[in-house]
Amino acid sequence: MAAMYNMVTLSVFTVAFACAFFPSLDAASVQSMGYNNLQGEGDSGHGSGRVAMDYIIEANKDLHLFETDIEYYGPSNSRNAIIESALLWDYKEIPFVIRQGDYSASEVSRIQSAMEEFHQHTCVRFVQRSGQEDYLHIQRLDGCWAWIGQKHEGAQNVILGDGYCLEKGSIIHELMHAVGFWHEHQRPDRDDWVNILWDNIQEDKKGDFEKHAESGVSTLGLPYDYGSIMHYSSRSHSVNGQPTIEALFPTNGLMGQNDGLSSGDIDKINTLYSCGTQKWRTDGRCGSRFPAPGATPGECNPHGQFPCCSANGYCGSGTDFCDCEGCEDFTGKLGCPTVVLYGSTNIQVSKMTSYTMTGDTHEGHPVYFSSATCDFLYYYKGDRNLEWWVGPQVGNNFGSVHVRDSHLYADEIIGTFLLWDDQWVESPDVKIACSDDVPAGVVVPQSVGGATDCTRVSLHGDVTHQPSRMTTYTRTGQTSGGRPVYVSDRDSRDFLFFFDEYNQWWVGRTIGQNFGFAYVNDCAMTPGQIRSQWELWDGSQWQVVPSVHATCIGTA
Repeated sequence: MAAMYNMVTLSVFTVAFACAFFPSLDAASVQSMGYNNLQGEGDSGHGSGRVAMDYIIEANKDLHLFETDIEYYGPSNSRNAIIESALLWDYKEIPFVIRQGDYSASEVSRIQSAMEEFHQHTCVRFVQRSGQEDYLHIQRLDGCWAWIGQKHEGAQNVILGDGYCLEKGSIIHELMHAVGFWHEHQRPDRDDWVNILWDNIQEDKKGDFEKHAESGVSTLGLPYDYGSIMHYSSRSHSVNGQPTIEALFPTNGLMGQNDGLSSGDIDKINTLYSCGTQKWRTDGRCGSRFPAPGATPGECNPHGQFPCCSANGYCGSGTDFCDCEGCEDFTGKLGCPTVVLYGSTNIQVSKMTSYTMTGDTHEGHPVYFSSATCDFLYYYKGDRNLEWWVGPQVGNNFGSVHVRDSHLYADEIIGTFLLWDDQWVESPDVKIACSDDVPAGVVVPQSVGGATDCTRVSLHGDVTHQPSRMTTYTRTGQTSGGRPVYVSDRDSRDFLFFFDEYNQWWVGRTIGQNFGFAYVNDCAMTPGQIRSQWELWDGSQWQVVPSVHATCIGTA
């Protein structure tokens, strides 16, 4: 059978990422190439004539699952969001545990045989869990269902219940969900390939036939696959025994199947996980910080090789080495240094400002900071969602703005922002962009430079008040409130430091206290970034002194 691809989901909750997109092929061009030489339902080449989805639908008839066999609790539009390379399984290896006592020896063998089909035809490997945080928990509960891709929550269910769920096709179908694929008949171009016969569909199952938006899925630019293990049969969820899906091109009756991976399924897995382009180590050197599954630090994985690059194509994020040809150094890949959050909104207006890279990272993503609001823009790997947050402290899901998105850099974010207004409100008009790419008419606030590169500071201006403090300060090895502490070159008892409780910079003799001789209400990462006006103590009261400025005069 010619290679045909089914849909790959791209969302915050569901994995799909193609490292290379091929030129698009439409239905007419595929037909002219002879992609209609398919066997029919009921043919000897397709077993009993029942396809995997028929068994799964029967097994799940009393369950209420998303799109028949998917564990899913996200909002209705979250699956139509973004490319999620972060949700591919690391190293193309999927750790699993089969719950002890749930299956007989022959049933375990059947599950392992289904996994072996992936091993024979793709670079994806199912491996026994050996301490990995995220893994598949295969167990015998009611029905047959799974999560889509790697959800980063530790154990994630793959349920293979009694009877039909242990058919070979059903097992492979659920494992395909775990690898990162949705059902074929819902890809955005499906109307070019099939006709959905809505009048024949059970009323409460019509949602299972809604197609996914182009903004949320990728077909990899390749043809529809009538024979995919992920395709519904022609009569799935029929209310009257008549077809619910009608092919628009000759298929000899084929729609879905139960024997295993189609050639299109195989090709799309290999494309999704870049099997043809992955560079592998052969010198025995493996990561010490990120040892391969089943390996001790410094050893290679059970297959005798170790990827030079992580699943997203970078080294440095999931491996220790960046000396393989074809790998891109994660640490050297730069996004836009200053981004702007903007949009028409009457809530969280102050957050619509610029955010600049601090030079720090959190969970593999750069951290940005706004000197205007003292807020950070950072990536947060939550219990259920992978998100970017705007908030006062890096590392938690607390703030006033967030978006479900796991792109590496903030200027790549394309998800829908949520703003707090006594409750979370979706704000589709709020966008983020590189400061150089903000649309005309948007006022871009002044951005600031790096966070910790200023080694010496000159505090200068009106010398009427605190003249001895109008001098130079040199950075020490100490920090206060996450900012460097500077000591006076004139008097080693005086320090320039940040007081984080009130977001103030102070000149004083007790580091970390809001007590001293001069201060400014500004949350800049270094004194050279301060834009607010200083106040100086004149012996009896605080005086605003506009002429006083802090300037960076030395960099690392």
